[in-house]
Amino acid sequence: MQKILYMIACCLFCFSAHAGDKEVLAQAYRTVAKHYIGEVQLSAIAEAGLRALNEIDNNTRISLGKRSVSIYHKGRLQKTITRPFGEQDAQEWADFTVEVLDMAKKMSPVLQRQDFELAETILYHGLPALDKNSRYIPSLDLGQGSELPQAYLATMQENDILYVRPGTINEHMMSNFNRTMEEHQNLKGIIIDLRGNKGGYLKYALQLTDLFVSDGTMIYTLGREKGKRKIYDAHEGKLYADVPMAILVDGETASAAEVIAMVLHKRGRATLIGAQTYGKGTVQNLYKQTNGARIALTTERYYGADDFSPDEQGIRPDICLPNGENIDNYLENSEPCPKTIGHEDDIMVAKRLLIKQSKHSDTAASE
Repeated sequence: MQKILYMIACCLFCFSAHAGDKEVLAQAYRTVAKHYIGEVQLSAIAEAGLRALNEIDNNTRISLGKRSVSIYHKGRLQKTITRPFGEQDAQEWADFTVEVLDMAKKMSPVLQRQDFELAETILYHGLPALDKNSRYIPSLDLGQGSELPQAYLATMQENDILYVRPGTINEHMMSNFNRTMEEHQNLKGIIIDLRGNKGGYLKYALQLTDLFVSDGTMIYTLGREKGKRKIYDAHEGKLYADVPMAILVDGETASAAEVIAMVLHKRGRATLIGAQTYGKGTVQNLYKQTNGARIALTTERYYGADDFSPDEQGIRPDICLPNGENIDNYLENSEPCPKTIGHEDDIMVAKRLLIKQSKHSDTAASE
């Protein structure tokens, strides 16, 4: 009797795990099919994810064909499974993926021991097949992340020049920045250091930018619906619309940080100094899954008012100092600007520039 109860419990346990895999995969596929910016190809996710399983057990191989998938164990064909015909049926692709998983696990003791991680393994390796910025974030990684948030820093320099390193672009940064600006009046210039800044939230990047431009379009975004623009305009009556600015950028300035640099540069409000920026002109949204994980999915591309997008190419600074050269030896606009890492001389160059601009402004005001 105990043996029978044990077998029933094992079956229930296996069914629960099997159903869980389907639910996790189906929900993820539905999220992609509904929200992804580009043409949806669920096959790309499934193929990249299943291909990653080949690295777990060398004796079991999943061979991907155009119309079917074959599972081999120790070089011998075990089963061939027909692929779904459509690209957007989430449940059909979830059923197919789990069928391949089940067959592979029957052949591989190694994969059997990975039971609860396999669906997430497929999504972890599969979602980047859509684009380099879309990804699956397991629940265990939430709150930890691969990188710690960058800290906010603000210090007064000589000649009444304010130096600000915003850190991660989020609500805390914005609160700190507003407080800093309230505490420092009659500035001769501001240096915003975005070197190494990976970005953050578009909302707060635009809030910061809005403090320094008085009107007009800052950016617009295009999503899945072609031709439908979401326009972000600046508000009138800015307190800091005339303060001279220099923005430090380098090859790691990306995403929301590039939005700040691009808008203030295009609007003539700031001089960019340093190296070519990273070039990430897309917006990702987070979608919570029932298993506690998140999917970061590319849903929009952003453009400046002049239709420029930094995606893949980055933003060229006005003063290109890829190796920390003196301001008198910077690369002209006609020369390519490498995507190098920031140099300590960048701040010195920014100070010299702002002091020069401040003296020019003072002379013009006295005339």
